[in-house]
Amino acid sequence: MSKTQTITLQCHCEKNHIFQKDFQVKGLGMSTVQVQCPHPQCPFKDKWLTYDIPWELAKDEMTYKGVKGEYDLVMDNLFHNFKNKQKKGDHKGEITALNNLYATAHAKGDLDTALDYLQQSLKIQREIGDRQGEGTLLNNISQIYSTKGDYDTALDYLQQSLKIQREIGDRQGEGTTLNNISQIHSTKGAYDTALDYLQQSLKIQQEIGDQQGEGATLNNISQIHSAKGNYDTALDYLQQSLKIRQEIGDRQGEGAALNNLATTAYAKSAYDTALDYLQQSLKITKEIGDRQGEGATLNNIGQTHSTKGEYDIALDYFQQSLKIRQEIGDFKGEGATLNNISQIHSAKGDYDMALEYLKQSLKINQKIGDRHSEGTMLNNISQIHSAKGDYDMALDYLKQSLTIRQEIGDRQGEGATLNNLATTAHAKGEYDTALGYLQRSLKIQQEIGDLQGEGTTLNNISQIHIAKGEYDTALGYLQRSLKIQQEIGDRKSMCPTLHNMAFIYLNQKNDVEKFVEHEQAALQIAVEIGNAHGIFEIGRAFGQFLCENGAVAPGLQILALALQTGQRAGFSGMEIVAATIQKFSQKA
Repeated sequence: MSKTQTITLQCHCEKNHIFQKDFQVKGLGMSTVQVQCPHPQCPFKDKWLTYDIPWELAKDEMTYKGVKGEYDLVMDNLFHNFKNKQKKGDHKGEITALNNLYATAHAKGDLDTALDYLQQSLKIQREIGDRQGEGTLLNNISQIYSTKGDYDTALDYLQQSLKIQREIGDRQGEGTTLNNISQIHSTKGAYDTALDYLQQSLKIQQEIGDQQGEGATLNNISQIHSAKGNYDTALDYLQQSLKIRQEIGDRQGEGAALNNLATTAYAKSAYDTALDYLQQSLKITKEIGDRQGEGATLNNIGQTHSTKGEYDIALDYFQQSLKIRQEIGDFKGEGATLNNISQIHSAKGDYDMALEYLKQSLKINQKIGDRHSEGTMLNNISQIHSAKGDYDMALDYLKQSLTIRQEIGDRQGEGATLNNLATTAHAKGEYDTALGYLQRSLKIQQEIGDLQGEGTTLNNISQIHIAKGEYDTALGYLQRSLKIQQEIGDRKSMCPTLHNMAFIYLNQKNDVEKFVEHEQAALQIAVEIGNAHGIFEIGRAFGQFLCENGAVAPGLQILALALQTGQRAGFSGMEIVAATIQKFSQKA
């Protein structure tokens, strides 16, 4: 008896358009089918595309080429197909099979295997003289090296690809490669260089009418502006990208654009807006069967709830994300979600559990050769040891992180690790050493245009000057930090900056009026954006001050808010806040 199965396919073109087709299946095994890509902008839309489909009737739905489904099953069948093509001497068939094996291995996170398939395919492409295919493969090889953090090698392959595409007049391929070159420079923090390549890419795509490429490039331009803290400009480009993707029916691209709109809203502390975009994106990923995208979106929803202090809700989304990523073999995504779960446990003070998740994430990233993420995990592990007071262990992990980030050219990451090295030195009372790290971090952030990072570092520099008793200098740095945060709309970071300014006004200048003004402003922002950590830390300090200075009623109200928030989030220190409330309630 035959039955209908829905198969998710990827086009053979550079953009790998994803589409779905229903087929009548009569039995297990490999079947060859021919279909046409329905995408209106696809260069192959009028050509018949051949696919070798491994069926599995035990599933209501399965997926081809690693977008969704049972990766090992797909890999086994694709490899069988490749060997058949090889025996027949069908070079084109070999290339198609190898490229499909690469795509599946890549989606699974098995980068070395994916690279091996690409190198085999590249050898055949060169033997048969298919220069367009050679250019595409060089591009794909670069993406493996980029994921592994070997940016110089990735750039070399991209330059080879670009040379071929320009020589043969492959303008669509040229636009794609320029886009990919930009991403290397962006990762290394060279934002202006990245933007130049993206503008070149956009010009080509607009000239040849490549709307899907245009949508992708507009999206990437937005990410450069977001990284520099220019969130309104980023938002404008994202809206343009979303409009194009919706017009051409690029649903996967639409989901990605909605995800990035959420990221921009998140950066501006508009968490409810971010969640709305993410729910829209999640709906699309589920409808088109994009399980990898679904896992990523669930992860991002979890992060947003985590920032709001809704840790149980966040953990539920992270667990859903982790389940999908483990099922489909998305190792890179699995590592990212394990990291995010660790941050929940860290925020709740369960450092040993946090460390366990981070070590799992680190092991995965080292296994797949993702040096960029490895540097991040080492940095995050250091913060757990620092929180536990083991500063020497923290320092060791930070130095490992710094070495990797410097080796791969991750300047933004380097700036962040230098910041954490400063925090560790500060905790050890080594103020001059801390200041040296912060000045190096600030220099990097100013050079690459990382305004959000610059604002954070200026705040941290102020803390060193406070520790040294240099309060006017500290206040100057805090004012510079606040100015940047206000300009870019980083409301979350404004909370600690205003709180730190309030501390100086009260304790060093005896200016109670300015203290209250800054604490109220900080608390109001924390409440408006749903920043649980800010509500708890600012609320318990401000509430206690008010109670101790005669304003018991409003003080108790703020302390109650801090207690409620802290209990919901699972913060430590609840007993102190509860005792303070009890103490002043008796006096009221």
